[in-house]
Amino acid sequence: MSRCAVIIGVNKTGGLPALEDAVSNARDFEAWAISQGFETTLLTDDTGKVTIDMAYNAVTQYVESLSAELLIIYFSGHGIIKGPTDEFWLLSDAPQRSDAAINLQTSRLYSRCSGIPHVVFISDACRSKPTNFEQLSLRGSVLFSPIEGQQTIPKVDMFYATAPGDTALEVEITEDNIKSRRSLYTKLLLEGLHGKVPAIIRSNGRNDIIMSYELSEYLVDTLPKALRDANVLRNQVPDSEITSREPMHLSRFPKKRSPVKKPLKGTRTQYMKLETLEQRIDSLDRKVQRETISFSKESIAEQQEYIDLFQEAARPLFSDVETGFVIIGAQPVFDHLNHWRGITVSEQQENTLIEIQQKLWYGRTFPLQTKDGTVYPLAVMPNYIGRVIFKDGILASVNYTPSQTSDRFLRYTELHYEIERRRALIALNSKNGAFRINHETRYLMETASYYRMLKEFDPTLGVYAAYAYMQAGAFNDVKSVFDFMAREPEPVLFDVALLNDIGRFDLSLESVELAAPFCPVLTQGWSFLALSDKGYTPAIQELTRYLIPGLWTSFKPGALEIINKYNMI
Repeated sequence: MSRCAVIIGVNKTGGLPALEDAVSNARDFEAWAISQGFETTLLTDDTGKVTIDMAYNAVTQYVESLSAELLIIYFSGHGIIKGPTDEFWLLSDAPQRSDAAINLQTSRLYSRCSGIPHVVFISDACRSKPTNFEQLSLRGSVLFSPIEGQQTIPKVDMFYATAPGDTALEVEITEDNIKSRRSLYTKLLLEGLHGKVPAIIRSNGRNDIIMSYELSEYLVDTLPKALRDANVLRNQVPDSEITSREPMHLSRFPKKRSPVKKPLKGTRTQYMKLETLEQRIDSLDRKVQRETISFSKESIAEQQEYIDLFQEAARPLFSDVETGFVIIGAQPVFDHLNHWRGITVSEQQENTLIEIQQKLWYGRTFPLQTKDGTVYPLAVMPNYIGRVIFKDGILASVNYTPSQTSDRFLRYTELHYEIERRRALIALNSKNGAFRINHETRYLMETASYYRMLKEFDPTLGVYAAYAYMQAGAFNDVKSVFDFMAREPEPVLFDVALLNDIGRFDLSLESVELAAPFCPVLTQGWSFLALSDKGYTPAIQELTRYLIPGLWTSFKPGALEIINKYNMI
């Protein structure tokens, strides 16, 4: 089995200041890879343009070799992030050519179809917001082709030089009396990979090794300090998503006699056969809660704060309402709905109740508009009350509760605290504006199962389960969530249908035609729409310019005219 690396360095890309160190970073990274016995492909713009075809062909040759056990894709250059999980590496002809950029997150998604057990993306690039129309219009291209028949779930690790929305800095340093601008991120990354940081070296019995998780923790601790030592006043905090664990590693060296840290504990999990839903809930609850974020007093207190918030929001119960929404913590406006039938608005306990005649609105999108003009597309779910909860002026949660006229209501009352615990855990995992679980694959699978078992009492739990399975590369489990929800009388939420389609590599996106609302519920789902021309319709393309960064899809003022223009309600 071989270890391979595609290494890209682009100093110049259209309309942006030229970088000084991207090509040097790439060459230094290649030198490390060769020292570790990697097969390498180096693409840099000091000898000509770097195109998407060059990058795609380089990746494809290693995928088609059917012999790679590890593939690293390293990029140093300019980067753009349009929203959570919607980011791009800019190649030579970007952003003037919309497809001349690498769509990082969709490439990550399809890397799980490659058959390569361990894939690592390393991004020494800015994650800056778009500043003009060309950057906003980027769709990008994918480095991997979907391949059906995958039998295993690979490990995919993501290294980012900086946090979403921030820049990756080039710092002036002096070496051998020569001043130059360098990326401290790649410099520190390579020090770790070359085995120069004893604290992150572990032993696998035969060799000393460097693994992704320890390397990522070292970078988070070390880079801010290195910037301070270089008298750089701006901060840069690396980010990562690591799903691999031992025996997977990046570097290996002959074992030294000096004592090293013991390897991490094994990650095998014993699954119990449980007879009842309550027993399954209790078992997964212990596993997931034990490993969530951290068990600091602060995280426990914050989780309880969310539980209290959701329980408080659940108190107003309307026995005669079959379908609708309760708006909590914000003042909606309804002038834009005067011509729509089947809507009744009333004030209930300082909250706004919107009652909807489900026969007229089945499978449709309710465009909630607040006083500041922001529009939130909400799915109308028959026999559910959607609870739209704002906290400090920000949409904190949208969840659904079976109405009292529903057959599910009595069972919901018995399990409501377990449901609130899941909602609280989701809120904790979504604090940075995207739902993301930064943990190993085993935990992703357990968390997805933890959410999905109660999705019939809140369909949004199915959305989060689908995203967790997709992050783990468990496409069959995404399909299982979709199949279950498709059998129910309610429409399938758009994100579940979308992830099911692209997980089956069906880019015709047939499932989303009958889904609600008309677009992804979570903003991070918008990046997947670019995989298909059918998903990236003219209406969606126009609305992309109005997207507001955040967890839940929301639009700036002006989007409502486009929604009405294309009759998307």
